[in-house]
Amino acid sequence: MGEVLMVARRIPNPKDRVRFLAPVPNRRTTMWTLVFIVFIGGKLESTVKGTYTTMYECFDAREALSYEVGKGNGYFNPGSQAVCVYREDISV
Repeated sequence: MGEVLMVARRIPNPKDRVRFLAPVPNRRTTMWTLVFIVFIGGKLESTVKGTYTTMYECFDAREALSYEVGKGNGYFNPGSQAVCVYREDISV
């Protein structure tokens, strides 16, 4: 699904003056959200079309969307566009 990110935490050892670092899993997840933007009657409208774990998955979905509502091959009609937005979801 993706790479495992690691952060370090301190583990004290009363006998040592030096504190050692031990890895713990990072609970932060990266994601890409595909947003479709279009002007309708002079008003800007947008909708989330999907959320993906990699940039490449999002770009593939964007290209597929361009065939559905645009000119295809990643091109959209004037007044519309789709963008992949990078996000971090911090889960606890």
